[in-house]
Amino acid sequence: MPEYSLTTVRKGTLTTTVSGSGQVSAVNQIDINPPASAVITSVNVKVGDKVKAGQKLATLDETTNILNLKQAQASLLGAQANYNEVAAGADATDVKLSQLSVDQAQTALASAQNDLAQTKDSVAADIAQAQEDLNDLLDTSPLAVNNKRSQVVLTNESALNAAQNALDVINKILNDQGAKNTLGVLDATALPATQTAYQAALTYITPAKSSLAAAKLLRTDANLNQSVSDTLNLLNAVLSAANDAFYLMQETTTSSTLTQSNLDSFKSSASAQISGMTNNISSVQTTWQSLTDAITTARNTLTNAQLSGDQQITAAENKVTSAQQSLTNAQTQYAKTTAPATEQSLQQAKAQLISAQAQLQSAQTAYDKNIITSPIDGQVAQLNATVGLTADPSTALATIVTPQKIAVIQFNEVDTAKLKVGQDAVLTFDALPDRTMNGKVSEVSGVGVSTQGVVNYEVKISFDNPENDVLPGMTVSAVVTTEVKPDVLLAPSQAVKSVGSLNYVEVLNNYTSVPNSRLVTSADTPQRINVTIGDSNDTMTEITSGLTEGESIVLQIVSGQTTTTNASSGANFRLPGLGGAGGDNFRTTTGGAGGASSTGR
Repeated sequence: MPEYSLTTVRKGTLTTTVSGSGQVSAVNQIDINPPASAVITSVNVKVGDKVKAGQKLATLDETTNILNLKQAQASLLGAQANYNEVAAGADATDVKLSQLSVDQAQTALASAQNDLAQTKDSVAADIAQAQEDLNDLLDTSPLAVNNKRSQVVLTNESALNAAQNALDVINKILNDQGAKNTLGVLDATALPATQTAYQAALTYITPAKSSLAAAKLLRTDANLNQSVSDTLNLLNAVLSAANDAFYLMQETTTSSTLTQSNLDSFKSSASAQISGMTNNISSVQTTWQSLTDAITTARNTLTNAQLSGDQQITAAENKVTSAQQSLTNAQTQYAKTTAPATEQSLQQAKAQLISAQAQLQSAQTAYDKNIITSPIDGQVAQLNATVGLTADPSTALATIVTPQKIAVIQFNEVDTAKLKVGQDAVLTFDALPDRTMNGKVSEVSGVGVSTQGVVNYEVKISFDNPENDVLPGMTVSAVVTTEVKPDVLLAPSQAVKSVGSLNYVEVLNNYTSVPNSRLVTSADTPQRINVTIGDSNDTMTEITSGLTEGESIVLQIVSGQTTTTNASSGANFRLPGLGGAGGDNFRTTTGGAGGASSTGR
């Protein structure tokens, strides 16, 4: 069975440093450049003034940074409140409100379901009525005496009778014995024309009667259309004959056998038949058009009822679906409200709180950068600051001369990004091997110099040398502490693995100790535990979630004389207990010619 080396996850202080080398400067002055282009809003010193480290020299426009700082402060308050709420769990008011939301969602769902049922009933009734109306119009049975098809038949029948009566009147005029001697005497063509029109009209009676009889038996569209057509043919023929008859009477004179009264009566009868035929033609056409229009309207009404019904039902169904989802959400929220806080929710709330704290720190740092301060004790030798003008990062805003010594150190671009004015530094000198001096970063150049593809930045570190044994030009090495994070959960970096963007460690649930050894053995395969990591150095990695203090994790797998570590960066193997213990401090130094090294204190 394979053997494993375990280590314990414990809290400690994570310290990160960067290192570089350079020379002691012969000039003891510091140029102070603004961090970015901004309008100068105040100048607090003048040339010749003596200043202390941290004293305000000038202020840049802070409008944006003040706003960002306030937003970050508000975000932190919100994150802190959220963490407190998650940690405390729901109170009685929260539970009551959550239950009220569930009750309201249930009521809304019942109402939506009831509306859906009513909508379906209403739509079904509207469609049924529209279908019934259409069916009534399409009913061809002679028993359907009240629908529009019956009205077409009745109108055609009435028109046919009127046409026959009109022909009887015309025939009476043509065959009147008292009028025959002077009938059409004023126009010889009037009488033959009337007689011809009369005979022509008679030929339309039989077709009209035949099609009417067929329509009475079966009131199909075809039969009704034929009846209407034949009836109109008859009416138009009779109208023509009536017009000829009226003209005939106008061309007739009175005689001993035809009094003026009788002549006027014949004219009136002919005129009445003209009006009657005209009205009947209009009535037949209107009744037929009314039927066709009614059928079209009924079909459209049915189609619209079906389409509108589908839309109404879909809308009602969507309301039911939405109400059901709202109920599900309310029930889910109620379950979350009444459930105790989980480790995951606490970790998430804590992560949000930590992120808000970091954002506030970043906003505070940005705000502080607009307040230009002296990094060292000294005297203002030069001042290029005027209120209202725009400060330029490439031009020194002020120059401070100091009795302190200045070490000019070269840092690579990666390490320079971690450096800030005011950070602590430890200096050593090749010429003074037994001397170690403390200093502070006082200036970070914003312009790099590329040498053989490597970009370095000049950083000035000020330090006191009361013995005055450090001379200009001496070679000096500097180790700058870039970050110190106390009381964080730490695991050896070599125990943390990664796959893609995921980080994890391995644990053994069951194992036995190897006699006379710090190793353990297990037949089980190590299990992966996903973790979230924070900052790290060459030896230790901060664990922000996934593990708790005191948990044992696999540091390395030992098989015979072969050792397999979990580190992805090739860190040296360290047995548990020789570093990473709870409360220990861990320091990493990177950069310079020495590369990276790690020590535990």
